Amino acid sequence: MMSEYRFVKSMPDQAQHISFEKFPERIYEANSPRFILGHDPKIQFLEGCYLMYVDDQPVGRFALYNNPYIKFDGYKTLFIGSYECINDVSISDSLLAFAKATAKQLGAEQIIGPMEGSTWNNYRFSNNNDHPNFFMEPYHHVYYNRHFTNAGFESIATYLSNLGQTDCYDKDFIHSFEEKYSKEGYVIRNIDLADFKNEITKIGALSITGFADNFLYSPISIDQFVDKYEKIKPYLDPQLIWLIEDQNESLQAFVFGIKDYNDSTNKTLIFKSMVRSPHTKLKGAGYYLSSKLIEKGHVLGYTQIIHALMIADNASVEISKGHSGKPYKSYSLYRLKL
Repeated sequence: MMSEYRFVKSMPDQAQHISFEKFPERIYEANSPRFILGHDPKIQFLEGCYLMYVDDQPVGRFALYNNPYIKFDGYKTLFIGSYECINDVSISDSLLAFAKATAKQLGAEQIIGPMEGSTWNNYRFSNNNDHPNFFMEPYHHVYYNRHFTNAGFESIATYLSNLGQTDCYDKDFIHSFEEKYSKEGYVIRNIDLADFKNEITKIGALSITGFADNFLYSPISIDQFVDKYEKIKPYLDPQLIWLIEDQNESLQAFVFGIKDYNDSTNKTLIFKSMVRSPHTKLKGAGYYLSSKLIEKGHVLGYTQIIHALMIADNASVEISKGHSGKPYKSYSLYRLKL
C-alpha cells in the first residue's frame, strides 16, 4: 500500500502553525544545540511555511521567501529556509520537489537556500558537526546537505570559520597605528553600553552601507538592525567592541567581538564582524582592529578566537590567516535553477 503525502501551509499567526514550529522536536534530541539558537521563519518576505505529512505523521518542513531586493544572475529568485527533515532521501526528494513546484507557481526561476529571507538572518548549512557549536552559530543536521544536492541544488558559496590563538598579535604594530590614527585626528574607543541605542544605531548605519557590496545583500532598516542587537545586549562586553571615529564623531570602522558562551571553559572569543566605511580615508583599519580585538582578548584571559562565518573569497579570511587562523568549520549555500 502506497503512503499518502500531504502538505499543510501556514503562517506564524495561524493556529495550525504550531505543528510547523514543533516539528524540530521530533528529529533532534532535547539537549541539541539546535534549540540554543533557533532558525525559524521571519515574517519579512515570508510567502508561506509548509509541513509535509506521510500517513498523518509530520516528516519535513520548509519556508519560502520572496525578497525582491536580492539579485543573482538576473533570475527571479525565491529563498528556502527553516528546512528540517527526517533522514530519508526519498522523503526529502518529495519535500523539495514540492518546494520546487510551489516556487515555480509563484514565478520563480531559481531557489537559493537555506536562508531565512535575507543574509541578515540565519542562512547556510554546516558541512560537518565535528566541533562544538559556538555562540550564535546555527545548527543543522549535516545530512541536509545531501538532501539538497540529491535534489539538484549546487553550492554557490562556501563560508569558513577559522580558529586562531589570542597570543598571535604584534604589539608594536598596534601601538604604531594608534599613534598614526591619533595624529590624523581619529578617536579609538569602546562602545558605550549606557548609550546603547545611539551607539548601535551608528553601528547599524555603517553596517548597512559597509555590507552593501556583500554577496546576496539586501537592505535593512536601522530600526530592524537595532532590534536585532537589543536582543543580545545582555551578552555584550564593551571591551570586545572597538570603534574608530573621525573628528566629527562619525563612525569610520568597528570590530565586534563576543564571548563564546557555549564554551564552558570561558577561554574562547568570537570575532563576529568588522566593517570599514567605503568612503573613509582611514587606512589599515581592518588589520589594526582585528589585532586590537585579539590583544584585548588575550589580556582578558581568552586563549583562542573563532573568526566566524566568513565567505571564502573575502579579505577577512586573509586577515584571519595573518592571525594564525586555521580551518575549523565550513558551510554551504545552495542554488537550484528551475
